[in-house]
Order: sequence, then structure tokens, then C-alpha cells
Amino acid sequence: MLNSPDAKVLYEQHSPLCFEFKLNMNKTLNSIDLDMVHLISAKLQAWNTGAEAAPRVAMVSGTGGKAFCAGGDIVSIYRLWKEGADTQARVKFFADEYLMDYSLTTMSPIQVALWNGIVMGGGVGVSCHAPIRIATEKSVYAMPETAIGFFCDVGGSYFLSRVKNNINLGLYLGLTGQRLKADDLVQWGVATHYVTTDKLDDLRQDIAANVQQSHTRADVEAIIGRYSDNSAADRPIAGMEHINEIFTPEGTIQDLMDRLEKKKDTEFAQSALKKINAMSPLSLAVVFEQIKRGQSMDLKSVFEMEYNMAQGFMEHTEFFEGVRALLVDKDRSPKWKHASIRDVTPEDVAFFFDRNEQMNLDISKSMYGL
Repeated sequence: MLNSPDAKVLYEQHSPLCFEFKLNMNKTLNSIDLDMVHLISAKLQAWNTGAEAAPRVAMVSGTGGKAFCAGGDIVSIYRLWKEGADTQARVKFFADEYLMDYSLTTMSPIQVALWNGIVMGGGVGVSCHAPIRIATEKSVYAMPETAIGFFCDVGGSYFLSRVKNNINLGLYLGLTGQRLKADDLVQWGVATHYVTTDKLDDLRQDIAANVQQSHTRADVEAIIGRYSDNSAADRPIAGMEHINEIFTPEGTIQDLMDRLEKKKDTEFAQSALKKINAMSPLSLAVVFEQIKRGQSMDLKSVFEMEYNMAQGFMEHTEFFEGVRALLVDKDRSPKWKHASIRDVTPEDVAFFFDRNEQMNLDISKSMYGL
């Protein structure tokens, strides 16, 4: 170990070619804060500049056994808002987080995400773009941002629009906040591998002992394949017919709701409506639009768009009301700006997209600002 055991992110060098980031904030389920963002970014920057030799494989995991990473430290952003901090102060977390997330995708090591526990929000951002994403029997995945009046950020526009090469699946996950567990993540194409927890240490040791500098992703996957059971990938997804019929990108979010209402006599639609009716109508409309746009964008452009969107939410009341109701006062009774999705106008949605903020996403430059 290269750092103190109480560090928020532990660095572990398993071998010269195998490194591991361990998120280490168990009391908050390893939720990402700015300190953690900067600790990871500093290592990426050192590898990028050649200050340290880069490994061939960089794993990322969470300590504690309950969570990989349950999200981002959004309560601190709420407190900044309550204290009257300006928009730039509130948006700094997102700027630094997005730079880190994007930088992980451009680094030379092959990223392997070990999703042992809860994976939500910011935890998705630090790992969903990894080429190798390993679920275990403890994995619980969701993008529940519409429940707090936010949007599926951290590159969600890109990732969700490409779930199993089917944007309909991503729209369903993004709009409903549906949770996936264990090997369901492989079934849905969210995880690439399923490995039980009792095999993770052997997996780490095998990679550390056998990875070579010349290894490709396929070579690393061949090692992981010795421990994984991906049979769930061929298992049919329940409700797939309804998802493909209802959760399509055609038309508007109101059109999607019309399709859902027409099926309200089915168990699938009743479940989906119950979830959606608990969400922010504005966020639902914004998420529908972002995933549609993300389908035709590259990842860098997605993060730039999402930075603009985050700026918009930092200048709006919806996110702060959602955080208040669910995470601060915990009365679970948010007073959303709109009574229903029918009330959300195209102008309401455009506020989050028609913006001019610029974000520097070049890893060779500063990791700590715009």
C-alpha cells in the first residue's frame, strides 16, 4: 500500500503493470467528493505526463463490502446553495468530476471496474465507461437522478443511449431509475462480466501475475474469463417487448407517456408509471432529450454538453428541491416546478441545452479547473 489506510482513495500497486484505485469512504458508501476526484486525477495526470510509469491495467473498486460507490457528494452542493454561493462555486464539483471521468477513458491503462456493491450516480461515472465492468452477487446498479430533480450525468447521455446497442433500454433505465442486481447487469449489457466475490482476490492476483505490457483488452478479458460466468447475457429481459414498444426516442416525452398510458392495464406499465410518477417531471423531459442527443455524439462532446446541463441545474430550483426532500429534510415530498410531464414545455427543456459554457476536457492540461 502506498498511502495511509484512512485515505479517501487508496492506491494499491499489485505489480508494476497492475494498479488499483480503492474508494475508501465507507460511512458515505464511498460517495465521490472533491478530495477523491483530485486523488484519482493526480494519479492519472502523473501517468499521462510520464512522471510515473503507467500500468497496463488500472482497476477501480470500493472498500467496505456494501458499495462500490453510491453516488456523488451532492448534499455539499446543496449546502453551498443554501449559503448563497455563486453558480461557479456550485458547479466546480461537476467540472472536476467530469474531467476525471473523461480522463479515465483516455488514459493508456486498460480500466477494469469491480462493481462489488452499490453502483449509482457518481459511481457510474467513474466506471461505466471502463471497457471491462465486473458485477458480483452484491452489485446493485441504478441511475436514479430523476428522483432528485437532476439528470443522468457523468456521461450517461453516451452510456445509456448505447446499452446493449438499444437506446430503448437506456431510456427505460434513465427515466425510471430501475435497479439492476447481480448478473442482471450482464443480462442487460451494463456489466461485461459476472464474477462472484469469493473469486475476486484470485482474479486480482492472476491479473497482477500475468498481465503484460503488450496485452490488449481481449487478453485481459481472457484472464477474467477464467473466473466469470456470463451465461446471463443470453437470458431474455423481462418486459423487453413493452420496452421496445414504449421507451423509444421517437417524438417527445409526452408521446412516450401516451404510449405508456395506453398499456396501463399491464403489470409492466403499472410498475413503470409508479416509478415515473415519483420523479421530477422536468428532469424526465431533460433526460429523455439528453439520451436522444447522446446517441449521435462522441464521449467528449457528451461531457461538454452535460457540463452545460449541470450549469443549468445549478441555476434552477429543481435539483435543490429534490436534494432537500430526499436527502436533507427527508420528507420525500418534493415540490416540483411542474405538476406533470404534460406541463413541461420545449422552452423549459431548452434552458438546459441552449447554453454557452465551455469546458476544457484535455487531460494534458489542468485537472482542477476549466
